[in-house]
Amino acid sequence: LMTPDSRLMTPASWPLTPLYYCQSLGEQGRPPLRTSLRPLGRHSSNNPCVSAPRNEGLCDIIAGVIRVRLFFSLTIDAKTRKILAALSWRMQQKITARAAWVKEENLHITTKFLGEVDSTTIDDLSVISRRVTERIAPFILTIDRIDAFPSLATPRVIWVGGKGPPQFIELVDRLERELERLGFPAEQRRPIPHITMARIKGRREQDIEEKIRAISLPDALQVEVSQLTLNKSRLTSKGPIYTPLLELPLTG
Repeated sequence: LMTPDSRLMTPASWPLTPLYYCQSLGEQGRPPLRTSLRPLGRHSSNNPCVSAPRNEGLCDIIAGVIRVRLFFSLTIDAKTRKILAALSWRMQQKITARAAWVKEENLHITTKFLGEVDSTTIDDLSVISRRVTERIAPFILTIDRIDAFPSLATPRVIWVGGKGPPQFIELVDRLERELERLGFPAEQRRPIPHITMARIKGRREQDIEEKIRAISLPDALQVEVSQLTLNKSRLTSKGPIYTPLLELPLTG
C-alpha cells in the first residue's frame, strides 16, 4: 500500500520503534506536521479510518500518518502462564459455547486499552508510562476467582482475577490521569485486576453459569507483577498477535 510521496515497508519488516514507517514525509520518517493526539475508536463515527483500506487490523494510513492498535498490560511470568493455559484447557472441556480462547503467550493482566492511535503518540506514551512506573513498586496479585463480564449469567468475557491490591489501584489511577492529559477518555468503572481467558462469540449455553462455577482454580495462584508493557496488537484471521513496544519495570 502506497501513500503520496512515501514508501511503506511491509508489515513483516516494520521495526518496533515507532518513527521509521514512512520515507520522504519528513525528518526521521515523521509526518511534516504533528497530528492531534486525540484517540479515535475503530468504529467511531468521527474516525476517517473506518472506511480506509486496512492491513489485517494493524494500522491505517491517513495523510501519511500510521495508526496502530495499542494497549497497556502487566506482564505475567512464564510459569504462571503455563498454569493458566492448563486451566484454560480444563475450561474448554466444560464450556462448549463458541468462544475465542486466549493463547498462552497472549495471557496478560489488562490495564488499559487505547484503541487505534497515531504512531507519533508512542513517544508521549513512553514519557507518561515512565512517570507511572517510577512511583510504583513491584507487588503480588493473588488469583482467587473465575468471573465474567458483564456477569456469569450472561458472559461475554470470561476471566480470572482477584481483589486489586493498593499498588494495582494506584498504578491504574496514575496511568488513567496521565492518559487523560493526552486526550484519552478515563474509565468510569473501578479497575478490576483480571486476565481474560475467553471471549464468547456465539449464543451462550443454557447452563454456562453453573459450568463456570464448577471449575476450580489452582490453590494459591500468585502473580508477581514487576513490569508495565505497552503492546501493539495486530488482528489476524488466526487471532491477535501482540508485540511489546515498551517494557518498563516497576521501580517505585
